[in-house]
Amino acid sequence: MSLVGVMGAGAWGTALAQAAASAGNRVVIVGRDQNVINEINELHCNSKYLGNLGLDAGISASLDLQQLERCDLVIMAVPAQQTRGLLRSLPDRIKGPKPVILTAKGFERQSLALQSRILEQEWEAATGLVLSGPSFAVDVAAKKPTAITLACRDRDVLAGVGRALASASFRPYFSDDVVGVELCGGLK
Repeated sequence: MSLVGVMGAGAWGTALAQAAASAGNRVVIVGRDQNVINEINELHCNSKYLGNLGLDAGISASLDLQQLERCDLVIMAVPAQQTRGLLRSLPDRIKGPKPVILTAKGFERQSLALQSRILEQEWEAATGLVLSGPSFAVDVAAKKPTAITLACRDRDVLAGVGRALASASFRPYFSDDVVGVELCGGLK
């Protein structure tokens, strides 16, 4: 992977952008708050969510969802109740075949759907992966040793994405039990 897109400029999205950049990727965070976007681009920090913790210079930020079209991998770091709406708002040309990591825990209130089911319904060409902790955004962003579970039904995609995210401080452990990982995260 060479370009990773992160949807969500909050604490978790920024922390996962830091992890992806630490693994050697260029990263673009797509968010909604112009002040946060400016701060990430100009000062290389996200003080609103992570204090004065410095961010890797390989991270940029944008308000433009079109940035995701050129990404090799997309990480969705938005609240569970916003997943469907955000996916529906994406132009079709962005929704090509690529790995998409889901990080929100929980069920959609209206349908009780898991995040992976929402992805299957709204971005059919995506290969869904689920990332789950335990972990804290500030620890991941500070490059403290963190182990997470990364689940996907496609073992080749899982291995490739795992290599793209792994670094000295961020270690994914693999599972093919997507629903099991989601249920554990959602029920905690």
